[in-house]
Amino acid sequence: MRSLIFIIAVVLILALLGWITFSSTPGKSSINIERQKIEQDTDQALEKGAEALQKAGDSIDSSLRTDSEPSSAAPTTPAPPSEPAAVTQ
Repeated sequence: MRSLIFIIAVVLILALLGWITFSSTPGKSSINIERQKIEQDTDQALEKGAEALQKAGDSIDSSLRTDSEPSSAAPTTPAPPSEPAAVTQ
């Protein structure tokens, strides 16, 4: 029963995406797989995925560059060590 529900859900999703269509003529019914639509949609998805990865890579590169560049402020010298406080008893 679960398998049948899963198959129906997959077919419904594919129909909503326009990847499969149903047609009926007198005495004949058919299910058409729209290969051209599938190819177009997958190409678009791959392009958008590549753009997203490129943007993420650029963002990481720019954040690494700003973190590794020395600051433009004057260099500071470390403070001399302070002497331990006197202990009174």
